[in-house]
Amino acid sequence: MADHLFAVGSFTESYAGFRAVGEGLSLVRLRSDGGLDIVDRLDSLPNPSFLKPIAGNRLLASIEVDDSRNGIATIVIDAGRLCLQHHQPTVGRVLCHVDVDPTGRWLAGACYGSGHVFAGPLCAGGPFRDVLSTVRRSGHSVHPIRQTVSHPHAVRFSPDGRWIVVPDLGTDEVACYPFAEGRLDTARVNVWHAPAGSGPRLARFSRDGRHLVLVHELTSEVSSLRFDDGVMEPVARISSLRTPFPGENTAAGLHLAPHLECLRRFQSRRPDHRLLPFRR
Repeated sequence: MADHLFAVGSFTESYAGFRAVGEGLSLVRLRSDGGLDIVDRLDSLPNPSFLKPIAGNRLLASIEVDDSRNGIATIVIDAGRLCLQHHQPTVGRVLCHVDVDPTGRWLAGACYGSGHVFAGPLCAGGPFRDVLSTVRRSGHSVHPIRQTVSHPHAVRFSPDGRWIVVPDLGTDEVACYPFAEGRLDTARVNVWHAPAGSGPRLARFSRDGRHLVLVHELTSEVSSLRFDDGVMEPVARISSLRTPFPGENTAAGLHLAPHLECLRRFQSRRPDHRLLPFRR
């Protein structure tokens, strides 16, 4: 097995009740023997939390801060070094997630702190240009601390690029906006109401675009939703915890196995965990 490089984003400073323990953006080598080495670090960016690979050796980093430094950074990996190519301020505060549409022409982002969701075009090299469309979400739900206002936690383009799905942790909603030529159609938004207090955080589409898998941060659950032209219908919901846990626990990430066979093998070992029904 050859060596592999991967990038890691982490907070460099605290905001609100979130404590920082990281060192910014790191380039890490996974050696063939399984060991890890820090190859390079870029510590000039505050809270480069979520990373999104784009064409070639470039990636986008969301700058997750609660002030005017909020924005998107374009990073180039060149000869084992991390190089800041571009920093573009954006609307809103606490930009926590970005996504790029299937054509690579459009980018969308979600601002946890201010409720903003935005979309705009990408240049060929990666820097973000002017925002074409912005919506500021509002609302609340039942959690007395985490759900007093809207907190859009992610944006996800559908595989055909015609929809942008936005899980909102603060309102217990998953909003689906029609999208065309860089613009969000806020007049025809479809909304799925998640269980109260569950806190939808991150969503991923099946390859055929017919199902959406969603992780709930506050209850550490995973939902499967049937997706049909922007309309979402629940199919199943299970806990991500192997056994009941009495302490505080929150879910964050979500990845799909490359092949359904991996999921079937997991289910055969854990018959108490039900396979979420969706097609890849």
